[in-house]
Order: sequence, then structure tokens, then C-alpha cells
Amino acid sequence: MSNQNLDNHGCRDDVCGDYSNDCCAPRTGIKSCRQEGLSAYCETDDCCKYVCCETRPDGYFEHKASGLGIPWVAALVSTLGAVFLLLVVLAIYHNPGNFRRDRPHGIDMEHFSPDARKHATRLLDASLMFGPVGLFFYLFGAIFVDPSFFLNTIGVIIVAVLKYLLFKNGIGNDEIGCIKCSWWLWAAWTSLTIGSFIIVFIFAVTTIPGLGMMCMFYPTFIFLLIAMSFECRALAHVYHIHGSFHEETYERAIELEHAASRWHGYAQLMQANADSLSPAQSRLGADRRLGSSLPLGAPLPSSRSELQVFASMRFRADGPNRPGGEVGALASALSRYGVTLRVVDSTPVGTSITMEVFRVMEGCHAFVAFGTKDYGEETMNPAATDKEVAFWQGVVQRAHSPATRPLVLIRMLPFDEEFDHLPARLLFGTNALALGPWTPGSPMPNELLPAVLKAIDGALVPTSLPV
Repeated sequence: MSNQNLDNHGCRDDVCGDYSNDCCAPRTGIKSCRQEGLSAYCETDDCCKYVCCETRPDGYFEHKASGLGIPWVAALVSTLGAVFLLLVVLAIYHNPGNFRRDRPHGIDMEHFSPDARKHATRLLDASLMFGPVGLFFYLFGAIFVDPSFFLNTIGVIIVAVLKYLLFKNGIGNDEIGCIKCSWWLWAAWTSLTIGSFIIVFIFAVTTIPGLGMMCMFYPTFIFLLIAMSFECRALAHVYHIHGSFHEETYERAIELEHAASRWHGYAQLMQANADSLSPAQSRLGADRRLGSSLPLGAPLPSSRSELQVFASMRFRADGPNRPGGEVGALASALSRYGVTLRVVDSTPVGTSITMEVFRVMEGCHAFVAFGTKDYGEETMNPAATDKEVAFWQGVVQRAHSPATRPLVLIRMLPFDEEFDHLPARLLFGTNALALGPWTPGSPMPNELLPAVLKAIDGALVPTSLPV
């Protein structure tokens, strides 16, 4: 249309009242004029471009929008569709039958622990449903706002497929991998989506009513993001505690937890049995006496050069594990006699430090507890110091004997001070062999190294002991 035609009807394009004030708004956007006496006129049916004129130019028609600016039938259908989609997502996610199948999503979960199977199935369900929800979201955006919105469906489908395959690969290979670090990503995405929902809702009310059709899909989006964040964190927690998704490892971890809860009783039983036997009986007949048919861990070494000693401590920046600390000093001193002090402070990527701690303990011949003031605290860590003592006394010593798997206690606070936690007070208060004190930051006491060597010599076969 010629500019002359527009000029003859008093048309202007600098007083438009759309969001960008450029006389260009989505098909369902509100077209208005900021100057009194002017009305909006459109040249095409979608009315993307419009002008503000005193009278109707030739070839133009007046824009008349009411309500949401979209047909009420379309609004009703869209609302019912969004509600139906949300109900379907909730039904699939909360259906117990989904994670009771042996091969959900084509993964053999027959030997998964119950918790691992439930969280893994729900995570895969939620990630798989993310794609269709995104498809509907941008499809309605293309219909009611702008056709270019449909291009976003390509990105949504790619993201949905990639994360689904990553999760499926990790769960199928019994690896925590990207699942461990994904929960915070979905949590952050949830926060951004909630913020986006607020912004889109404001635009829908004030500027582009068609965005209201997209707003209805936000609850489903937000639910799926929260679900994925929760399931990723739950799976990471299960893997951290049990070292695997498989049931046999899960049951093994439960046994360790039960041993930890009974370690006071085991300690008293072992001490009573050890006191009733001679040293020779303790060393040679303890396995048979305790009813153990198969010894646990490494066999009795014949020389100190074969001795492996587990170091138990509270890991802190100022603890005995610090550079130049007491653990390093004792390890260096023991190494001169061929004895290896084992410290588990890290694990290979994708493995559980909990299971690594207990695996190393099974292969050691002695246990050294660095008894700092906070030793024995009952934390949520399944490999905390009280759990380590429980495993050593309730499992390792029970499979061998206290004499051949000695527990060496190094007190690291003065005798006039008390330990903060009951397990340490019980451990150090009911055992005669508590070496020290060796206060943090002080040199190693002269008598400590010979006493440690004498204690761990109980792990050697009798023929190698000094006569």
C-alpha cells in the first residue's frame, strides 16, 4: 500500500502500543495506539504489521480483539489438553507397576535394589516424557503466538533424547557418572523455568494473550524438572552408600550398617573371648573358635614387609591427615620397617568411596585409630570412623581374631580431656592398649613407634615372631 494512501488517512507508525512500540506484534498480541483518536488497522489476516490511523486506509481493516485475542474454543481445547497432559505425566510417574518390571526401558533391573530400581525407572520416565511435553509447548506457541516457535521443538527433542540416553547408559552400566552431577543442573533449570513462567504470564496478561496458552504447560514442565532433580539426587545417594545399583551390593551395605549398630556388643564379645585364651590359642585357634569357616581378607603375613595397616581418622583440613601431619609421620616411620600404612582419601571416578574403604580394610592386617577429640562421631557418612571400627571389630576380627587382626589405638588428646563422642569414649576407655598421648602438632613420642610395631606383630604367623 502506498505511503500516500496512509498519509491521506492520518496514519502514523511511531505511536504504536505493542510491546516493542514498532507496530509489529504476534498474531494474538494486542495492537493498540498510544495517541487518542487513532485506531489500529491491519493489512493481512495475521495482523502482524499494523498502523495507527484516524480513518481506515484503503485495503486495511480495523483490528478488533476481545478477551484473550484468540477464539474461546481454542482456549478451552488448549486448557483441557494441558490439564490432560499433566494428568498423564503424573499417572506414569507415580505408577508403581512401572518399576516392578524386570526390564523397564530395556534395562535389566532384576538384580537392582528396590530403591535403585524405583528411582532409576522414574528418572528415565521423566526424562523420556520431557520431549513430548516440549513438543506440545512449542506447537501451541507456533499456533497462537508465532510460527517460528516451532523451530524450538528441534532443540527440545535433541536435549530430551541426549539426556535420556546418558541416563540409560549410566544406569545400564551400573555407573553413577553424569547422574551424580545432574541433580543441581535440573534444580537450576527448575528455578529458571519458574522465573520464565512468571515473565510469560505477565506478557500474556498485558501484551501477548496467546502466551497464555503456553503458560498452561509450565506446571508439567516444572514437575518433570523437579522430578529429574530429585531422582538424580536419590540415585546418587543410593550409589554413594551401596557402591552399586545391584541388590547384592545393597544387601552387603545393609549388613555393614547392622554391624555398625552392634559394634559395642561385638567389641565386648571379642574382648571377653580374647581374655579367656592363651596367646597361642588366640593366634592359631581363633578362626575355629569363632565359627568362621572362611578367613576374610589377606592371609597371615610372614614378615613385616607384607603388613598392611589401615589408618582410621577424621578427615579435616587441620586433622592428622594434613600435609606434614601425624598420619604422614607414622607412615614414614613404619615404612622404614617395611610396613605400609593404608589411607583411603579418594577413589577412581565412578566408584564408591564407601565400598573402597571396606574393601581396603578387608585386605589389611591391622587397624590404627588416630583418636582425635572428634573421633567416632556418628555422621551420615556410611564410612565414618564409628562404622570403620564396627566393621573391623564385628566383621574382620570376628572372621580371624583380635590377636591376629589387632586394633591399635593412638590417643591424640591429653588424658585429662574427654572425647566428644560416646563411641570414642567407649573404645578408648575399655581397651588397655591405648598408646600416646600424641597431641596434634607435637613430635611423635619416642615410645610410640616401638609400641605400634609390637602391637601389629600379632598379625604375623607365630614362626616369624621373636623368640
